[in-house]
Amino acid sequence: MTVPCVSVHEVVKHYRLGTGLVQALQGISLEVADAEFVALCGASGSGKTTVLNLIGCLGQPTPGRSRWPVPQEPHRHEDRHD
Repeated sequence: MTVPCVSVHEVVKHYRLGTGLVQALQGISLEVADAEFVALCGASGSGKTTVLNLIGCLGQPTPGRSRWPVPQEPHRHEDRHD
């Protein structure tokens, strides 16, 4: 089983606007595998940038969770002199 590079589960994002509440995201789930290319498409105001901000740690979800695998130390090769 491959561990996803990015995983968000049931992410919700609300913003306060005056006395009201704007629901920018409503239960978004997404997994992206290592080396996978993904495009987020949608109408203006549909939450694309909000999702990317949460994935990039530029914002915090209201409820929900995001996770990224812990980076592993790169494998080191010893210099070989033949």
